[in-house]
Amino acid sequence: MTSQGQERTLEANGARVTGLNHVNLRSPDVAATGQFYCDLLGMTMREPETSMETGQSRWLCDANGVAILHLRHMDVTREDGGAVDQVALNCTGMTAILDRMRSRGIPFGRNDGLVPGMTQIFVAAPQNVRLELIFMNE
Repeated sequence: MTSQGQERTLEANGARVTGLNHVNLRSPDVAATGQFYCDLLGMTMREPETSMETGQSRWLCDANGVAILHLRHMDVTREDGGAVDQVALNCTGMTAILDRMRSRGIPFGRNDGLVPGMTQIFVAAPQNVRLELIFMNE
């Protein structure tokens, strides 16, 4: 927001965040952590749909069945960001965002094909927060 209360937007050339996809949380005890969210908040827990880390991760779903928290069996240390492993954002305009990162010398990782049509771009944000930018069919 500007001092006049108007929103500021960057000319994005089609590159946009369209929504929060999920938050990835580290836990040394995935089952107990998942049970906490289920018992306290009424979430439901399910196995991941891919073969990634079978038995080592769980999805926690909201009341609509949408997976919004991804629990992964990992140690939790302050040096590497604490319990929040990453924040995943649904995005559009992958080429523009990649060009922007390259022109600024921002290192990133890329994963294609975990889910058909999906590309994941991993980038470190300030304060050691890792972002997962998710692009579908781009």
